[in-house]
Amino acid sequence: MSLKMHICRSIIVIMEKVRPGSTLTDTPLGKVITILVVILVILIVIISGWFILFQSNKQDPSLDIIIGDPTKIKFIATTVIGDVKVKRGKNMIDLQVNDTLTGGDTITVGKSSECIIQMSQNAIIKITENSKVSLSGVLLSMDNKEENIITLISGTILSLAKKLDQKNIKIRTETGLVLVRGTKFSVYSKSKGETTIVVADGKIISKVRSRLVGEIASKAKKKEKLIVLEGISESIISSGKQVDISKQDQSEADQKIQSLISGKEFDNIDKLTQNLEKTIQKVSEEIKINPKQADKDKLEFLNKNISEDMIIDLLKAVKVSFIPTKETTGLYISIDNNEPSQIPISKMLRKDRKYIVTIRDKAGNLIFKDTFSFNQNTKIIVKKKSKQNDIEINYDHYR
Repeated sequence: MSLKMHICRSIIVIMEKVRPGSTLTDTPLGKVITILVVILVILIVIISGWFILFQSNKQDPSLDIIIGDPTKIKFIATTVIGDVKVKRGKNMIDLQVNDTLTGGDTITVGKSSECIIQMSQNAIIKITENSKVSLSGVLLSMDNKEENIITLISGTILSLAKKLDQKNIKIRTETGLVLVRGTKFSVYSKSKGETTIVVADGKIISKVRSRLVGEIASKAKKKEKLIVLEGISESIISSGKQVDISKQDQSEADQKIQSLISGKEFDNIDKLTQNLEKTIQKVSEEIKINPKQADKDKLEFLNKNISEDMIIDLLKAVKVSFIPTKETTGLYISIDNNEPSQIPISKMLRKDRKYIVTIRDKAGNLIFKDTFSFNQNTKIIVKKKSKQNDIEINYDHYR
């Protein structure tokens, strides 16, 4: 019996005892007990409602599973700004530029922070502030192509793929899936489970993600056979469009799947997989998520914050870090007129190319501008000159 049913029956029994005309309410003591019982009923309703709401908003455990072969993911951090940490096994470490990220790593980006992860010579993702992303592994899709699986647990990812190499990319959220084939887009995973996908250039495929199938997969020994089936109702999103996938869309899909497989028993994973394939195909025909015109602010944010010049030829790159002193903490730096970022900042930059570096204060006033080129890994200490508002740059080369 469900928690809701237990609560409802308990309330009915209590109300029967304290109804007008019952022997319990005939005495002064009985009236006091009646008032206390009514208060108790109200508290039970409030607490049970909170509990049910809490249960429904709990993070989907299938978001945390490692899928396929995690060792095949080899991504490189090319930009780190502010507070960016990686959970690797039981350890939590600060992410550094040029670090290699692999399957099983979970990246947490704090306030006023961000990082750029290069997935190949032609594809990057930018993880924005207050976001959490898990690198889930590499999986064979239903058409037998390898896919890098990235799970956006919360927050926002911006992605740019000029051309994918051998592996495709799939981004999972609590309620949605994005299949990337080479494009520029963003994915938002909101606190109430809603997923928003915005495309600035090219086309992507989005689907509703079945929590039910994900949970079945997380408990199975052969997760890979089932996790490829968690996408329902394919939508094609083109340039300037967006799709919103709600918790209600996911619940509707899962209820339909549940009704079609309820009561059936499966001897092995292959029979379950075959049945789910047919079920999901049928449910996909009934549920449609239509693209709409993209939100102008989200589209502008996407175009402003990710571009092709952020993709680095890693064989011709060096690590450059701008480190503040106590007096320069909170200043903003811009490299080649890109969006200003708060110091400290570390980036992979191309060797021997000239970069315009500008530094501004919180009010936006320009206090430093110069041109630099780098041919080796470089640490730059940003400090104020004594008794002046000018900035002094000190170099320190390191391997």
